[in-house]
Amino acid sequence: MWYALQCKGVEGMRRDVEMCIENAKYLSDLFNANGVESHLNPLSTTVVFEKPATEKLILKWQLACKGDIAHVVVMPSADRRKLKEFFDDYMKDRTAAAAAAAAAPATEAGDDVAA
Repeated sequence: MWYALQCKGVEGMRRDVEMCIENAKYLSDLFNANGVESHLNPLSTTVVFEKPATEKLILKWQLACKGDIAHVVVMPSADRRKLKEFFDDYMKDRTAAAAAAAAAPATEAGDDVAA
């Protein structure tokens, strides 16, 4: 913290915090506008959202997951371009998983019994 204050000063740190809060709101708004429930507390940089459909996406973005939710903490290194890239990957993963589920043959009770 001392080093960051020496390098950036109080105003530089303030700008970083304000940017992170705005970027977290940007990501949360992207999710909500596209039908993915997300939560963001005021003055927070942690966006909580529905867990991705595949482990591949979770590993790629190193997401923290518990149960059916995941979260990201928006840091100064995560600009809007990077957040949009993550969001686009998330939506592609979600769409592919929904398509795969719809294409899977529906099994009804008794379908697995040999005739």
